[in-house]
Amino acid sequence: YLSDNLQPGRRIAAGELLVSVAKSDYSVQLAEAQSHLAQAALALHQEEREAQAASDNWQRSGLPGEPPSPLALRIPQLTAARAQLAAAKSAVAHAELQLTQTQIRAPYSGVVLNRRVAPGESLFAGDPVVTLYSTAAVEVGLQLDAQQWHRLPEHIDGMTVSLRATDGPGTWKARVVRQARQ
Repeated sequence: YLSDNLQPGRRIAAGELLVSVAKSDYSVQLAEAQSHLAQAALALHQEEREAQAASDNWQRSGLPGEPPSPLALRIPQLTAARAQLAAAKSAVAHAELQLTQTQIRAPYSGVVLNRRVAPGESLFAGDPVVTLYSTAAVEVGLQLDAQQWHRLPEHIDGMTVSLRATDGPGTWKARVVRQARQ
């Protein structure tokens, strides 16, 4: 999917959906990760029961001291089952993140300068998709001759001014950020 607004000169709102790629592969990866998570949770539950049974059996045996090996109480198996559950949770979180990244949204309001993707193309991480210029602020340069410079106050940095469109009714408030004389 490509937004109809993804054309040079068009305005884009912050958060607007620009590009969406096919989700099916990512949905499958998420479903597989969720399945592995359920299996890992079950395996941990079973291993906890096995470890408890091993501990109970050791207590009932009446043998003095500690078991000769951690394997007798299934401690390494329990540690491995916990690690598998943690890995499965991370895999689900990664798959969910990848699924959300099938949509590219505008990070801010702006104007499209150029589009670098076409329908049917493959996209890879880091591929440029669009050049978007922010509309939050704009820098306007003014050319003044010597006579116009002399009409200005001595200190204009930070001064607030009004800009008017010469071809329409538009006006904007602006702030002087620097000056340069040639």
